[in-house]
Amino acid sequence: MSERKFAVKLTEGQSVEFTRCDPTLEVFDNARRLIGCDMIEIIHMRENIGKGFVMLVDEEAKLKGNRNINCIASHLYGSQKHGDPLVGHVVIVADAGDELQLLTSEEASRLTFILKYMRDASVE
Repeated sequence: MSERKFAVKLTEGQSVEFTRCDPTLEVFDNARRLIGCDMIEIIHMRENIGKGFVMLVDEEAKLKGNRNINCIASHLYGSQKHGDPLVGHVVIVADAGDELQLLTSEEASRLTFILKYMRDASVE
């Protein structure tokens, strides 16, 4: 099995990034570093590709005045249904039931490919 040392970052600039993480750090520490925040909120995705994955977002992004909607993350969350878009950068990691894990290279590659394909529909 491949080593878990990757994540997928969805930026507020609507890019999808295959990102190498520090496997010696906890998942939340990696996410805080990648997002640039102190408090993380776990968001479950509504899409079928979301099974087994979660999004980690800056819990205080809106309070900080961040108005940059992350269209891809908002689409995955189902913001049209909830009426609340996600803002700022978002990191996607694996949901192993009782813990969160970084992704393998294969998981991150597959997810990056799928999300790049979905990006155009999300931005609309």
